[in-house]
Amino acid sequence: MRGVSVVAAMVVVMTTGVLFAGGLDRAESWDRDRAAHLLRRAGFGGTPDEIERLVTLGLNAAVSRLVDFESTAQTDPGFAVSTLPAPKQVFRAIPDLSQEQRKTTRQHIRVVNRAEIAALRAWWLRRMVVSPRPFEEKMTLFWHGHFTTGAQEVRVSRLLAGQNELLRRHAVDPFRVMLSAICRDPAMLRYLDNASNRKQHPNENFARELLELFTMGAGNYTEEDVREAARALTGWTFDRNGFRFRKGWHDFGPKAFLGREGRFDGDDVIDIILSRPETAGHIAGRILRFFVSDDPGEEFVAALAERLRETDYDIRDCMRAIFSSEVFYASDVRFEHIKSPVELAVSTARALGLRDCDYYGMADATRRMGQDLFQPPNVKGWGGGRSWISSSTLFARQGFAGAVAAGGPKNPFERRTKRWDEVVSIRKSLREAVPPRVPLALAPPQVELSRQPPLDVAKLLGGKKRWTVGEAVDHFALTLLHHPLEAHQRDELIGMLGSANDVVNFHKPRTVQQLRTLIRAIMTLPAFQLS
Repeated sequence: MRGVSVVAAMVVVMTTGVLFAGGLDRAESWDRDRAAHLLRRAGFGGTPDEIERLVTLGLNAAVSRLVDFESTAQTDPGFAVSTLPAPKQVFRAIPDLSQEQRKTTRQHIRVVNRAEIAALRAWWLRRMVVSPRPFEEKMTLFWHGHFTTGAQEVRVSRLLAGQNELLRRHAVDPFRVMLSAICRDPAMLRYLDNASNRKQHPNENFARELLELFTMGAGNYTEEDVREAARALTGWTFDRNGFRFRKGWHDFGPKAFLGREGRFDGDDVIDIILSRPETAGHIAGRILRFFVSDDPGEEFVAALAERLRETDYDIRDCMRAIFSSEVFYASDVRFEHIKSPVELAVSTARALGLRDCDYYGMADATRRMGQDLFQPPNVKGWGGGRSWISSSTLFARQGFAGAVAAGGPKNPFERRTKRWDEVVSIRKSLREAVPPRVPLALAPPQVELSRQPPLDVAKLLGGKKRWTVGEAVDHFALTLLHHPLEAHQRDELIGMLGSANDVVNFHKPRTVQQLRTLIRAIMTLPAFQLS
C-alpha cells in the first residue's frame, strides 16, 4: 500500500489550485493540444483521429460541434424502463393473499427494481462511451451531481430513469427551465420528502436543499426563508401519472421570502431565487469547478455569473463562452483536473475504442473508485477534486486498469450471471402472479452481461504493418495521456518490451502480454488520473 500512497501524493502535488486573472476573453489560438483539452473537459476525451478532426474544424466550429449536439443524430437507444406496481396495488387486486405471499410479492418487486437500477447504471455508462454527443452526457453527469438523488431512498427504477432523462432533456436549457422541471420531478420530490409536504405540517427538507445546494448557496438565506419556501411548496407532489399539485394540501396564505411578501407558490419561489445575484454566483461556481478548475477564482466566477444574469441563465451560451475563452485553455488549467471515477472509466473505453464492454463490471469499478451512479454519498453529492484520491480509491483505479488490459476477472462475472438468472426467474414469477388489471410492463434487458475480454493490442495498433517498441509506447502514451511521456518514463516503459528499435511481433503471446502490461502501466501513471 505504500506505493499506492506515494502515487496518491504525486497526483495531489500535480493538481495545485489555480487563481485566474481574467474572465471570458476569447481564446487566441487553436491547435492539437487545445482540441484534446476541449474533448477531455466537454466530453470524455477522444482518439487521436477525433482530436485531429476537431483541429481541422477550428475553434468556433469545434465548440459548436460539441455544444450544439442536437445537430448530431443520437444513434444509441434510450433506456426502456419497466412499469412496476407498488405492492399495495397488487394487494388491492388480490385481497386474499396470505402473509407469506405478500412478503414474496414485496421481495420480488424490490429485486426487479434493484436489477433495473443496476441496468440503468450500465446503460448510462454505455451511453457515455458510445454516444456521438459526448457533451450532452457530460452535462447530464454534471446535473446528476448537482441535483442529487439516491436510489436507496427513491427505490423506484422508473422514477430514477425519468429523472436521468429529464436532466438530459434540459441539459443546456435555460436554468429556469431546468429548475422548474426538477422541482416537479417525482424522484426529487420523493428523495427530499416534498411528496408529503402539506400545509398542516410543512416539510422543510426540499426547501432547504433548494436554497443551499441547488441555487443560492449556504449563508445567503435565513431559516425563516426556508420555512416560508416550504410553505410555498406545499401540495407539490406526484402520482403514477407524474407531477401533481394538490390544492387541498397547499398553504395559500401570505408569505415573506427573501425580502418579498405575497401569497407565493413554488413558481414564485423559483422566480425570486433566480432574481438574486447570489444564485448566479453559486451556479457559475459549480459549473467552473466541474469543467475548469477546483479553484477558478473570484474574478472568473463573477464574469460567468454576470453572463448568466445577462442571458437569463442561458446555460448553452455560457458553456460556449467558457469553451471559447482563453482562460479555459491556460496551461495551468490543462491536466489540473482529477478525473472522477466515471470520467476515468468512460474516457479509457473511448480512448481504446472499447464499445462492447462489461458495463455492469464498469459500474462496480466506478463504485469501488468512489462514484456510485444514482447513489451519491449524501444530498451534497460527490466532493470531487482531491477527494477522489486516497489509498483505497487509487488501489481500485489500479485494479480497473488491470481489468481493462488483461480482461475482467472470472469470479465477479460468474456471480453477476447467477444473479442475472435469479432476476430472470423472478421477473417471470412476477408476470405470472400479477393480474392483468394491475399496471405491469417488464422491459427487455438493454445491456447484456458480458465478461470484459483482454485487450486486442494488434487491433489497437492496426493500420500499420510494422511497429517498433518505441513507436508502440509513443502511440499508447498519446492515445491515453494526450501528450508525450517524460524521457525517463518513456525509457522505463520501453524497457518492459526490449529496446526502442525492436520490432513488435504480434504472433508471440509473450509480446502481446507485454503490450497489455504496458497499457496497464500507462494507466497507473499519475498523469493518467488527470484531465
